[in-house]
Amino acid sequence: MRILFITSYDLTTNPRLAKELNLAEELGWETEFVGFDLGGWSTEIERKEAAKYRAKKVYLPARRRPVFKWLADVICERLSRLIYPLLPGSLKITAYAHSRRSRRLWKYLRGLRNKKYDLIVAHNLAALYPAWRLSRRLNIPFGFDVEDYHPGEAITRDVDNERRRREQLMQRLLPEAAYITVAAPLIGDLVRKLIGRYPYDRIDLINNVFPDEEFVYIPPGQGKLRFVWFSQNIAPGRGLELILPALAQFKDKLDLTLIGNLYPDFYASVLVRYRDFVNIRKPMPRKELNYVLGEFDIGLAIELSSADFNRQVCLTNKIWAYFQAGLYILATDTPAQQLFIQQFVDHGRIIPQSTQDIVSVIEQLIEQADNIRRNKQARFTAARNYGWSKEKIKLKQLWERTIKTS
Repeated sequence: MRILFITSYDLTTNPRLAKELNLAEELGWETEFVGFDLGGWSTEIERKEAAKYRAKKVYLPARRRPVFKWLADVICERLSRLIYPLLPGSLKITAYAHSRRSRRLWKYLRGLRNKKYDLIVAHNLAALYPAWRLSRRLNIPFGFDVEDYHPGEAITRDVDNERRRREQLMQRLLPEAAYITVAAPLIGDLVRKLIGRYPYDRIDLINNVFPDEEFVYIPPGQGKLRFVWFSQNIAPGRGLELILPALAQFKDKLDLTLIGNLYPDFYASVLVRYRDFVNIRKPMPRKELNYVLGEFDIGLAIELSSADFNRQVCLTNKIWAYFQAGLYILATDTPAQQLFIQQFVDHGRIIPQSTQDIVSVIEQLIEQADNIRRNKQARFTAARNYGWSKEKIKLKQLWERTIKTS
């Protein structure tokens, strides 16, 4: 079997793709990966992690080098946005107006005309159009992963047109995919509603879980309750402004560790006033992060409905990682997270998106600290039934069925 994996990011910032690539190599299949050198915090981690995969790896530049190619991509993207209202039916214009990385990907992929693959697997919306075109050119199937509901993500420019472009790309191209995977039940419902005619049984839920062996049970300590939150970036708009004032009222009884790429301006404007109980750790490779999570008592899944519609329907890596580490989960009341806690009622609780309401919940958690710690091992053990070992079987069967019927 030969699989080509395509993304508009890299492996570090796209752990779902990294797990799929690792699975294909576990199966002994031949793999290739095409992504982007993002030139930011993930680059150093990416170099170390990518070396672990046998796949041929191609990283296209995402920054301003080489300058002439970057300038051509920028000009094409802006022209496409200007032309789009006049030619809304053009898939090329729609894709290039959505993201300059679609153009960069296709310029590389069209040179693979003599390559032979059994399947193309694409992640992130900017990779959808290039994957579809290559699939047509080589006459091989492609699959697409919908980790987030892209039309519902935050859009900062040309808002109405951009939302329309995202919907058009999904409506017109996803029905031609051999399969579609989604990362949350509510996202699956939205995709089915958006594209309509696609066979129901070819949209599969692949949960955002990780290999069980990446998590180690670490017996809880004594003293202060240990809270943790992680994300790619420690930055504004991630819910920290909501939770920090509540936690500060109990700073003698708890501490908080933030893991991610710290925005200096955010530290200066917000975090500095909480430095007496907040610890900050730099981004780390996924396996190291999942191990470290076992040191804590409570994981914060603070998603804000006000951020964008996608935040209401997605399930992030973090809530599953807390779950697998055996932590007690404190999750805001987005519809997706409410469904999650309803399913795993012993693993956490829902909190309103109000600092005042959160204060009373944290007070209760401090009173229940002994019970939360006492049940950590039971939560950790129960989570073994939902790890990557289960999800990867579904994905393997999906790939084999797709290749067999193509």
